Amino acid sequence: LKLTNQEKTKEEDKNIAVCFFGEGCASTTDFHSGLNFAATLEAPAVFICRNNGYAISTPVTDQYAGDGVVGRAPGYGMAAIRVDGNDLFA
Repeated sequence: LKLTNQEKTKEEDKNIAVCFFGEGCASTTDFHSGLNFAATLEAPAVFICRNNGYAISTPVTDQYAGDGVVGRAPGYGMAAIRVDGNDLFA
C-alpha cells in the first residue's frame, strides 16, 4: 500500500482511507497507534483533525504544549498542513 507508487492500475489500488477526528483524541494511545500504523505501512490515508479548541471540557492550552496536533506529524514521518476551516480560500 504505497501512495507514492503511481504505476498501479488496478481500481482497488486507487482507494484511500480518510480519518476524521477531534483534537481531544490526539492525546490517546489509539491516535498514536493509528498514525504509527499508517506511517510504517505507508498506507494511503488522510487524517483530518477538527479542532474546536476543547477536548470535552479541557481547553487545548491545558491539553498539550507545543504547536498543536499538526506538529505531531513529522514525528511519524508524515507531511502535514494546517488549514483555517473558517477561511473560505484556505
